[in-house]
Amino acid sequence: MSDRCDGNYSEKVTSLALRFKKNFGQLNLSAASKLLWLRNRSPYLIYDARAVNALRRLGNKRFDNYTSYCEAWQREYEERSGEISLAANGLVGLPRKYTAAFLLEDRELAKLVHAKWFRERVFDIYLWEIGDKNGTRP
Repeated sequence: MSDRCDGNYSEKVTSLALRFKKNFGQLNLSAASKLLWLRNRSPYLIYDARAVNALRRLGNKRFDNYTSYCEAWQREYEERSGEISLAANGLVGLPRKYTAAFLLEDRELAKLVHAKWFRERVFDIYLWEIGDKNGTRP
């Protein structure tokens, strides 16, 4: 288990979600994880219903809490890290005129796509896409 899945980080997400429940009547791990990710990026992982659905489609059946979600996410990410690296590195060579990276120089984009948080977001988007209830299995 990685540092991000145990102790402090997981506790912070859960604690914020519990505060949401106390103040708004709903335990919202998704909002808590997204807010903490937006503020810090790493080491937080974004908890999302579609990502949960995708992880289940990939064979991960139990998510008792944010920690178990992170453990499954991390296992699946590590299994695909080589493919994620290839995909991210390939972005540098693509035409960027109509992309969000249109102002970036090649070296700036290369630095961005090598960032761990960026590659993790690539995986998050992959999970989000395959987690669509109408989507196809990976």
